Amino acid sequence: MAAANRPDGGRSRAARSALGLLAATVLGGCGSRVAPGDLERTLGPLRAQAAATSARLPGAGDGPGRAGPGSRPDGDAVGAEAAPSGSGSASGSGSGSGLSPVARRAATAVASAGPGGSTASAATAPAADTAGPAGQGAKPAGRSAGAAPAAPVPEARSGSPIVLGSFGVGSGPLGALVAPIPVAVRAWAADVNARGGLGGHAVKVIFADDGGDPQRALAIARRMVDGDGVLAFFGTYMVTTLPAVLPYLEQQRIPMIGSSNGSEAADHSAMVYNPQVGSDLGTAWSYLLALTTQSDKRKVAVLYCSEASTCANQYDGLKRIAPEAGVDIVYAGQMSIAQPDYTAQMLAARNNGADVVMCICDPPTQIRMIRSAYRQGWHPTFSATYSMDQEQIKAGGTDVDGLLAASSTVPYSTSPKMKPYLDAVARFVPGGALGGVGAAAWTQGKLLERIAPFLAGEPPTRPSLLSGLASLDHETLGGLVPPITFPDGDRAKVNLCIVPLRFDHGRFQPLGDDDGTFQCAPGWAPARRN
Repeated sequence: MAAANRPDGGRSRAARSALGLLAATVLGGCGSRVAPGDLERTLGPLRAQAAATSARLPGAGDGPGRAGPGSRPDGDAVGAEAAPSGSGSASGSGSGSGLSPVARRAATAVASAGPGGSTASAATAPAADTAGPAGQGAKPAGRSAGAAPAAPVPEARSGSPIVLGSFGVGSGPLGALVAPIPVAVRAWAADVNARGGLGGHAVKVIFADDGGDPQRALAIARRMVDGDGVLAFFGTYMVTTLPAVLPYLEQQRIPMIGSSNGSEAADHSAMVYNPQVGSDLGTAWSYLLALTTQSDKRKVAVLYCSEASTCANQYDGLKRIAPEAGVDIVYAGQMSIAQPDYTAQMLAARNNGADVVMCICDPPTQIRMIRSAYRQGWHPTFSATYSMDQEQIKAGGTDVDGLLAASSTVPYSTSPKMKPYLDAVARFVPGGALGGVGAAAWTQGKLLERIAPFLAGEPPTRPSLLSGLASLDHETLGGLVPPITFPDGDRAKVNLCIVPLRFDHGRFQPLGDDDGTFQCAPGWAPARRN
């Protein structure tokens, strides 16, 4: 196989934050309505959360008024103003008098719609811990739920906020897989507001759960744009519903920052600005590069889920380019992620001469598949894509040692470049779920920060945001991604690079140092702005 390229003359060294939530992890049952408890486990408590801001921020004068989320017309949609309450001074005062004018204007309440669709004000609601996905809602030591009242909310800025929309599936196995995304979005919005906002504007994020229902997803997108004034969508997790929403975004010229890789169409849309590998060529190469950069084995069995067409699409892309990577697919078959055991598939793969098994699936399925092979005394190499870079995989213990995977950013669990992501979650969403897809959402926030000067006008406009995105040329976002440029046409090749990972000693680790090195598809080079 041709050697994998290093972008930008080898300068890009990055840590593995796998945006890679695989569309192939789409599960049955995602279309059910979601109870408040499920939403809390995925999106955080449906109550206001206030956090003190201790840093002084440079800036100019105050303006009257407070920014607060409007009431939601649909009780299933969760509205949140994801800015910190920023009420403390550097000396620890709770009055907010120690904050500079910009800090007071930038800091706004974190408020989420309650089960009935009502909203809570951070000025009056008690502080609440933010839970991760089911089973990961542990609170930090020394803090008890509801023990501390909310800190006073400082005065919000008078200028228009930058309103962003973030929604997708919020429950079930898929909801657990994508849970780090809304956590990262909340943490990023709070963090950027604590530093003065974007272009001098506070950031406000509206959240909703589409339950995996395409019609509901489209209704949410329309309501967020028409009713909430959403400027763009960001940090979405529409794994099964993006095809229903994408035509509307294109018709209205509404940008989407990042992608949950729920549809190959996103890679070819002029309205999707995804800094990580996409669901078409990018995902296929992420599978192949994870293997070819870390193993000399090339006889591969591919198992892909039967629950969703996206699983078959991922396999089709992998099969299409496998010869280019020198990989021979000797066996392929569908399976269900609901199966308790995969002995039949493992025996078939072994009998067809496979020495590698690739699973287009979610982490729990991957674990059961590995154990099914081991029970037969068969120990092939197991290789996966960036969807495996999740805390869930740790449930496999030593059985998953040696599992190969990938990160679509520098690794969140090892790279110093991802420490701000970990710190922001710990500060603003304590106990929130961490994972590669969350690190990817954080990186998408950094993309918005990069074009903040284009949003400095009053009010911030969608054309200005689009101009900022179009201006990027060989942008690495501080080394979080390889050099990227968004061309006017097809974007399937914006980023065909990953950081190879190997699970060992309880976590995924990159080749080389803690940042790892981006490995790219043969012949890939970043596009250049004309």
